Amino acid sequence: MDEPRGYQVGDVANGYRWNGTSWEPVPPPSPTSAGAPPLLPPPVMGVPTPVPTTTPAQAASGLFWAGVAVALAVSAITYFALHSDSGGIFWFGGYFLTVGLWRRAYARAKAAESRSGTRLSQPARAIAGVVGGAVVVLAIGISLAWIGSYNQPHGLTDKVGSCWTDNGTTVSLVDCADPNADYVAVSIVSTGSERTTCPSEAIGSVTVSGHPDSSLCLDRRGAAGAGTP
Repeated sequence: MDEPRGYQVGDVANGYRWNGTSWEPVPPPSPTSAGAPPLLPPPVMGVPTPVPTTTPAQAASGLFWAGVAVALAVSAITYFALHSDSGGIFWFGGYFLTVGLWRRAYARAKAAESRSGTRLSQPARAIAGVVGGAVVVLAIGISLAWIGSYNQPHGLTDKVGSCWTDNGTTVSLVDCADPNADYVAVSIVSTGSERTTCPSEAIGSVTVSGHPDSSLCLDRRGAAGAGTP
């Protein structure tokens, strides 16, 4: 059979190839043939599983509140030691432990921020600032109270019969054998809701250490009714 004029076997026109007898469709090029673009991976069906992340607050909250608990425990123990007749131990190292726990909490929060791409929320920052500031103020107050009690003369207690000296601006507790012991506590009164007053012969009063609602009434040593301890 004669070939169409102008065409030879194998010629391609409009997507068809002449095979010598008829036109047949030209198959598309194979994806693996030279120059063909690589096959794309099949699309993933369904919802991808999210990568678990920890927020900065979750990463730091445990250590932060542990530090708060340690500081409160130290403060409570010291407070009861200050108000106990038998005394006690001030574990000031607990405050350093609190600082160490807070530093680790801060480091964990920063690491979580870099992993999750989120920052610690403003409410969380505010809570940490308020609670942390309150703990610091409490620790300073407890420490100053302990230092003040430690500087008192050893073995002296502000009670009825205790002796005091006037330093010009303050009245201090001293041993009754001290030649400067000018005053003696003759009675104790309440300054709280059930307020009582010192005897008329008393020349002044001092607040009982650890008991802000109680005062000791002072009189001169050797005065009538005061006695000489």
